[in-house]
Amino acid sequence: ILEHSNIARSLAQISTDAAVYKTTINAGNRTLLYSSHVPDDPYCLAFDWNGRNVIVGNKVSQTIEIIRTVGDTYRAVLLTNDQSPTAVVHPVAIAADSDRGLIFWLDRGGGASDVKVARASMDGTQPLVVVSNDLTQLDHLALDIVNQRIYFTESKSGRITSVTYDGQDRHYLLNDPGKQPNGLAFYSDKLYYSDSAFDSIEYAQITG
Repeated sequence: ILEHSNIARSLAQISTDAAVYKTTINAGNRTLLYSSHVPDDPYCLAFDWNGRNVIVGNKVSQTIEIIRTVGDTYRAVLLTNDQSPTAVVHPVAIAADSDRGLIFWLDRGGGASDVKVARASMDGTQPLVVVSNDLTQLDHLALDIVNQRIYFTESKSGRITSVTYDGQDRHYLLNDPGKQPNGLAFYSDKLYYSDSAFDSIEYAQITG
């Protein structure tokens, strides 16, 4: 799993040894930021371009953490499984809107916790459930930070859904059980996704 920061000219990477590394693009120097030693923990990450922090979702320990990538070492837990409706139970994807100081994550839930799309401030305060109804297995997440919209996939259902940051104006960009949308990225006015069912990369033109 990779996340690119053009400002810092670096890549953040979750490796197979359950660690998060920062690698410079030009020199290829690799720096260890965090090591868990537990498989699948960490599981997903996003880059805060303004603060130059990595936001990490830990599937096993059920937390979301922030790790500083420049300057003095800093690491803190932002959100946990506190048994509330916004509890972090099974995070599988994270995205950050650095300009607005927000993080978003997809959570597959478990036990008494619902499957959900959620958000919080970059410091972990003001958590909010954005979507929690009519969801199957969540997979990937992308943001349109200009129009403040969230895009997320449910590959087993063949769906790509779009909602506002507040969970309004929900609609499907793709709703086809014959497709399996996985990787997701938003750039300019296009939403790109990989389709595992056809081994293809496709895009949808976004207007308005």
